[in-house]
Amino acid sequence: MSVLGISPVSSIQRACEQIAHHIIVNEVGGAGHVNNVNAICEMFRISRRNFYNLVKKLADDNIIEHLEGVIYITDYDRLK
Repeated sequence: MSVLGISPVSSIQRACEQIAHHIIVNEVGGAGHVNNVNAICEMFRISRRNFYNLVKKLADDNIIEHLEGVIYITDYDRLK
């Protein structure tokens, strides 16, 4: 447990949910562009490292594909 009473697992899951929501809201034609990672990280209060780790986890789970700043949704239902 952290000082705030939030377990690290729940905060990681919450950040992953926020990123998934951001991808869904900002996708056009099954793809979303990540133009400003710093702004996304600031908005979700996570580090760039955590952002890329969470994106990698989604990619490893075959939910998205991340190529050079573009995120392609490969399994929309699981992302949702």
